[in-house]
Amino acid sequence: MYWVALLAASLCCSLVVGNDFVSKDFIVSGVIADDFPADDFAQIDSSEEKVNVGLFLKYFEDAEQQLTIKNVDTLPILGQFKKYQGKVFNAGYSKSNYWLHFEFQVNDLENHELSRYLEIDNSLLGVLEIYQRNSEGGFEVIKTGVNNYTHSALIHYSSYLYPLKFASNEPMEFFIKASSSSSVTVPIYLWRPDIYLKSKSDQRIFYGILYGIMLTMCIYNVFLFFAIRESCYLFYSLYVIAILSIVSAYSGITAQYFLSNSPLMLTRSVSISGMLAIYFSCQFTRGFLHIESYSPRADQVFNRFSQLMLMMIPLLCIEFIREKIISVSAALPLLWIAISFWVGLLALKNNIREARFYIAGWAMLLISILVLVLSLFDVFPVGFYSEHGFKIGVVLESIVFAYALADRTHNMQRERVMLQKSVLQISERSNKIKDEFLATISHEFRTPMNGVLGALQMMRSVPVSNEGVRYLKIANRSASDMMDIIDGILNFTEVRSGNLKVKKQQFAHLDLVTKITWIYQKRFKEKGLKFETKFSAETDQLVNGDMEKIEQVIVQVLDNALKFTHEGSVSFEVSGSLSEDGNEIGINYLVSDTGVGITEERSEQVYEAFRQQDSSNTRAYGGLGIGMAISRRLLELMDGSISFSGNDGGGTVFEIAIVYEIYRRPMSQAKDDIRRKKIEANRKSNSEPGHIAVNSRILVVEDNLVNQMILKSMLKKMGYQTLVAGNGREAVVLLEHETVDAILMDCQMPVMDGYEATREIRCLTNSNCDKPILAVTANVMATDRGKCLESGMDDYIKKPVSTEIIKEKLDHWLSPEHALARGKGKPDSNTDLEH
Repeated sequence: MYWVALLAASLCCSLVVGNDFVSKDFIVSGVIADDFPADDFAQIDSSEEKVNVGLFLKYFEDAEQQLTIKNVDTLPILGQFKKYQGKVFNAGYSKSNYWLHFEFQVNDLENHELSRYLEIDNSLLGVLEIYQRNSEGGFEVIKTGVNNYTHSALIHYSSYLYPLKFASNEPMEFFIKASSSSSVTVPIYLWRPDIYLKSKSDQRIFYGILYGIMLTMCIYNVFLFFAIRESCYLFYSLYVIAILSIVSAYSGITAQYFLSNSPLMLTRSVSISGMLAIYFSCQFTRGFLHIESYSPRADQVFNRFSQLMLMMIPLLCIEFIREKIISVSAALPLLWIAISFWVGLLALKNNIREARFYIAGWAMLLISILVLVLSLFDVFPVGFYSEHGFKIGVVLESIVFAYALADRTHNMQRERVMLQKSVLQISERSNKIKDEFLATISHEFRTPMNGVLGALQMMRSVPVSNEGVRYLKIANRSASDMMDIIDGILNFTEVRSGNLKVKKQQFAHLDLVTKITWIYQKRFKEKGLKFETKFSAETDQLVNGDMEKIEQVIVQVLDNALKFTHEGSVSFEVSGSLSEDGNEIGINYLVSDTGVGITEERSEQVYEAFRQQDSSNTRAYGGLGIGMAISRRLLELMDGSISFSGNDGGGTVFEIAIVYEIYRRPMSQAKDDIRRKKIEANRKSNSEPGHIAVNSRILVVEDNLVNQMILKSMLKKMGYQTLVAGNGREAVVLLEHETVDAILMDCQMPVMDGYEATREIRCLTNSNCDKPILAVTANVMATDRGKCLESGMDDYIKKPVSTEIIKEKLDHWLSPEHALARGKGKPDSNTDLEH
């Protein structure tokens, strides 16, 4: 591809550079036959639609620019005219005046007038003088061109058009004087008027399609620039506009519609647009191919070259400087193409994806230039492709570049999606690590806290002084606060991990609310606050719901009211409304306080984790700042909602809304059942333990010595015999030759954990294989509970444990009814894993 670019560059140089680089004899005389003896005139038929006058054209170069028509129309000068063998006269960049001579005769004209248009298809000629010999031997003169467009005899479309009338068989003779500050190219055609107008109509359609395609791509990429903020999209759009300006100038559209009254600007427009096109192209290439990332030196060369283009613009606008450098400036586009190909190949070598499209785009432009050059040298026939090849090449190049930019945008979006996925995966891994860390920390906290709370509980049976009792209460309260913090962290971890599930059960709604009210009545009174409650009768229902989570949310809101209210009152209202079918009830919990309230700046942060009302070192309120975030997530799991607003008297109003399914059973009977269960539980709790505990042996599997001691003390107080194993392996070995009635199993232990130990115990061949195994663990995540069941455990007790819970569980699992059910292989329907 690179050698093709160099070949095109050499051919184009020979065409456009002119006197300053190669001999004009090569440009003009090199393609003619010296002193070719042409016929006096050309014979044409009246039926011909279009005649290329260049086929029988003779020319003479006036290098001194001194000759007039009187000087030229003399035998010495006429003898120096040479026959032009090409199809389109072209002298390249030259300061000379060129005199063109041609004459023709209509062969078959029969006593009727014939109309024709003589077209000079180059609107950028600086000087154009048309001399038609009249019947007296003189000349009819039309002087026009960019520098002298005043003659009304010309029809000025996108080219110069001179109407002719053939009234006889007499030949018509013409001299044309032409010069230009740009390339002296003079395409001359003789048209039948109707065919010419049809050709122009087709040309307008062609240009409409061309400009429509390029302007659409330009506007599209401008929008992309504002959307993506990548400069290469803007530079590409500006490059397209500059190229359109060049095409418009060479097509005569600029002269016809835009700069017909500004000849100076018209002559400068091509040069200025060309320099701008190169500059914008270079800047587009730098960003599009990421040159700086793999070749800073090439990027610097390209940037300096583009800056040179900007420096050329003011120089080309100064006439005397323009005359000196116009030939040099004509070679710059060739250097631009060569450098662009070199950079494209360099990018391709460095595996830049966009380089393939970039080279393909330049190949389109290069092919179009080659077609143009070969047609001017009569190697490629003059026709549609030679006349419009450059324009088509520009369009194809723009389409390829536009596709490349679209592909680049697609890749950027794909990379962005991949980056987002990567960031999401990293975030998920980070959250997983944090969750695991928090769960581990919670486990490690719960283990010693089990010893603290267990020891404090055992101290209740030890005689102490009044002062000792006060200290024990303080220790108990502090330990409970610590457990609340640990539970909060665990709840937050479970909520964020998505492992939290709703566990519905039947419960008496008003009993739950009354219990919560009773607890907080005392706390508000201790702080000197008035606590008002109001419950509607509709809320006295037996409902299906996750009682534990509902209680957690209500308690959190009441805790906040207690924390942030220093004087005044707090009200707690519960109201409900039944559905039309009576199967559901919507209950609203309204907590209103006269506390510090929530500022507008803080209102959006209420439900954000680890956000606090005051995060300074002098803050008056403690806590982790995760309670409301947990509450909202819990309500979302239960299809409920929570909202807040400012209280008219100061403070805040929180509203919780939940819809419950109503448990279809007579309320009185349901309450009787619940009351009966409570009485039975209290009876068992307060009865002497001997009926179960006598001769009952409990195996405690625990690696922590303090927890071993606490559990042994609790069990001894209840009247049970105990055995102890320090890990799962010791427990399995011990059970192979010792018989027990129940097993309290820790989960995390060295050598063998509780899950594996349980599975091996269930495979024993003695009576211990089906004994109740109760997990006593600090692993309290929802997944941990399921893991316990899957391993074969029967129940679950989370640390820190209390004497009441241990007694309740053992009474249940060691009861005669349950022992009989297990002996018959029936599952126990009352298993509860919520403690």
